[in-house]
Amino acid sequence: NGSAIDGELIAPGGRGDVSRQLALARKDRPHTLDFVPFACPWWGNSPRGWDALTYACEALGLRPAITLAGFANVLPPENLLQGLRDRDPTRPVEGIVYKSAHYAGGAWLKWKPVLTCDCVVTGFKPGYGKYSGMCGALLVSLEGMEVASVSGMDDEQRAAITSRDIGRVVEVAYQMVGAGGRLVHPRFVCWRDDKNTRECLLSQVDG
Repeated sequence: NGSAIDGELIAPGGRGDVSRQLALARKDRPHTLDFVPFACPWWGNSPRGWDALTYACEALGLRPAITLAGFANVLPPENLLQGLRDRDPTRPVEGIVYKSAHYAGGAWLKWKPVLTCDCVVTGFKPGYGKYSGMCGALLVSLEGMEVASVSGMDDEQRAAITSRDIGRVVEVAYQMVGAGGRLVHPRFVCWRDDKNTRECLLSQVDG
């Protein structure tokens, strides 16, 4: 009927590799993807706003993204994100999708926070495929608790990683703290040999 809903495909729980999930789907293997709708530019051949999106989602059995419409022009992104999280603590919010007036057609853009912390390397996973024979991911901990499996190293860095690097301090970028205190979307930033392992505290990621 000429209707359209804008949204994003995400892996269950808001974490994971969507491209990998889609690849599994094409092989008819068990898979699940969530669709998070955030705009309804057209509904019934007419441009519509948030009310139309809510109605459309109810009709289709979808749960729309939460919103603080009207506040984006007065709040910094970090405060806006916290406001969204406070509005409904039961729903994880990983970032902000917004429409920019500075791009032709008002393109949809996505902003995600980037946080960092210093962690202790407590192990690593071997690489496979292209990274066979190299480090696939670093296992990192804070105060003895494993908090992430970190990748994002370049080929030279991966090839140089050995068991001698266990106990080293690494700076890790992440988006938020997820279930069980694990870091969401962690990635390698750099080695921090200027840091002591005693400085790698859970208080870095509290809140």
